[in-house]
Amino acid sequence: MASSTLTRDSLRILMIEDSLPDIYFYSDLLKNSFKQPVKINTAPRMKDVPLLMSTEKYDLVLIDLNVIDSEGVSTVKSFRKVFGKQIPIIVLTGNNDGDIRINALLAGADDYLVKGRDDKMLCERIIHYAVDRYELIRMGHEDKRFL
Repeated sequence: MASSTLTRDSLRILMIEDSLPDIYFYSDLLKNSFKQPVKINTAPRMKDVPLLMSTEKYDLVLIDLNVIDSEGVSTVKSFRKVFGKQIPIIVLTGNNDGDIRINALLAGADDYLVKGRDDKMLCERIIHYAVDRYELIRMGHEDKRFL
């Protein structure tokens, strides 16, 4: 898929995930989805995130709803409470339950991916749209999703 990301020379992504197979899968997907170089840092637990966020400015965060030290939509709520709304969050979940997806969006996620169920093209599209939407907002375009 061609990159539609507007002005980035490279993309910096934080993946909060404790499953190595999922880290490998999404890392490969991300590195092959953009024309720009992609730098991915991973954190297996929420307590590792503040240090990573203080040393790098990220363009996207992928968050597994269930990591070692956090469970459910509180993972998203905790991230948004500490780090604000200036970065897109895509939730990774192994659960295809509609209530969980809706609650994750209400908690501050921008979108979600169902591990092992969503195909590569859908994953790429969701990731590109989230990054592009925030890039447009950074460039001064009004976010009209909620008007």
